[in-house]
Amino acid sequence: MDALSHAAASEGHNPQQVLERWLNDLSAGQRELASVLDGMFGEVIAALEAWTKTQAAQEAHLRQRETELAQREASLEQSLAEQRQLQEQLVQLRQQLEARSAELDRQIQALQTRAEEFERRTAEMHRPPEEWESLREVVSQLRSLATVPSVPQPSTSVAEPQEIAQWEERVRQLEKELNESQRQREILETEIEVLRHRAMEWLEMLADQRRQLLDERNRWSGELRQFRRLVEVLLDHHVEMSPEQREEHDGNGPPRVIPYEPMEGRRTGTGDAFLDSLSAQFDQLRRDFDRRRGNSGS
Repeated sequence: MDALSHAAASEGHNPQQVLERWLNDLSAGQRELASVLDGMFGEVIAALEAWTKTQAAQEAHLRQRETELAQREASLEQSLAEQRQLQEQLVQLRQQLEARSAELDRQIQALQTRAEEFERRTAEMHRPPEEWESLREVVSQLRSLATVPSVPQPSTSVAEPQEIAQWEERVRQLEKELNESQRQREILETEIEVLRHRAMEWLEMLADQRRQLLDERNRWSGELRQFRRLVEVLLDHHVEMSPEQREEHDGNGPPRVIPYEPMEGRRTGTGDAFLDSLSAQFDQLRRDFDRRRGNSGS
């Protein structure tokens, strides 16, 4: 205590030393303050640079995200256009199928009518074997009468040559009619057999075409269902949603796919259960797409 008092007393007698000490203390404090400020400014600058980089990265990510969303939206629009085009092709295919089926039905009906006509004509010309044998016997008897020599009769004169010639002509006509009837019968039987064979070929071809069209229709139906599931997955996973909408979507479960179910034709007016189900799926898909695009835009 005495030493400190002595030092203070000695310094009080030397003002220059006191001033130098104050200046030194002030300079040291200034240097310390400058060092602290430099450190603080360095941290602020580093934080600003990091924030700038983060902001730039976020902006780049947002721009990339917007580009991806635009591309996906264009892809979905193209997919919807392809689906509409596919639906039109299916309608045209159905119309062609109906036209072809109607044409085949008309041809089969014409063949059946023609076959019935030939059968009727054959039935009219058909005679039992006993009748053919009777006609042959009559012809043989007429031939024998024509070739038997004339004998004098007790009450009549010799047969006139003109009457014999008439019998011979009658025999020739009967033989000609018999041969012509047999020939016509063979021709008609051949034509009927050909028509039956052709009708069977038409029926087999029609059955094959119907089976092929049914297989093609089932294949298109399966591909459309798979394509719809793919579009639903793209809509659910790639369309940007708000957190509330995402939570609501997660709570609702997986994407809802409208199954193919038989429907009455009068509900939509197409008359085809497959096309009715396909139209319902397109409508539901367009509504989901418009709703999600509106939510992402808002």
